[in-house]
Amino acid sequence: MRTIIKQQGELRALFSNSQKISIDSETTGLEWDDTAFSYQLHDGENTAYLNFNSNGEQTPRECLEELKELCSDHTKLWIMANAKFDMRRLEQDGITILGSIWDVTIMERLIRNDYFKYSLDACLQRRGMEKDTTVETHIKKNKLFSHKLVPGKLKRVKVKHYDKVPFNIMFIYGCDDAEKTFKLYKLQRAELDDVIPASLIQNDMDLVKAVYRMEARGVK
Repeated sequence: MRTIIKQQGELRALFSNSQKISIDSETTGLEWDDTAFSYQLHDGENTAYLNFNSNGEQTPRECLEELKELCSDHTKLWIMANAKFDMRRLEQDGITILGSIWDVTIMERLIRNDYFKYSLDACLQRRGMEKDTTVETHIKKNKLFSHKLVPGKLKRVKVKHYDKVPFNIMFIYGCDDAEKTFKLYKLQRAELDDVIPASLIQNDMDLVKAVYRMEARGVK
């Protein structure tokens, strides 16, 4: 069931007892300081969409405190794709994940390390699934992008404006990403169990946080 979080208490009611949760963010752009305008959570049964964009019914900002509470639970496993990116958005909202993190793009390398691509879409396609493409199609068709010059580069860089995509499109896209990330986790888990030592899997989960801290704060 897909739910737009509209009031306080809904997020806690949906996920307080969930031990495994996938989480994804939709952002104003893809740069380091771009911020999230939505978060999506899925636990194998329920999907929640927190919307902070003005293009649809908005979630009260106070609900971020409930998300912070969930992320502070050491016992929960958080399932993500390119975790460092979403960890940065969460940190901008004052949220740190204290539980373990399963990054599907990293765990894919434990399964096989000679693929050319390890994006979420590539991981899904290897299992007969694919990412929803309606957002990218809408951006291209409606030219929801601009260009900017980046120091050191000769060509201008295209900047996509994801926050300008209509809510009805973004809602389906975001929920779909969270749900498929969870499905991918279950498939990866089945492939890795009894093949890769649990200690090695845990090392990779711990490494996600270590690498993020290095990227966010630098090496001292």
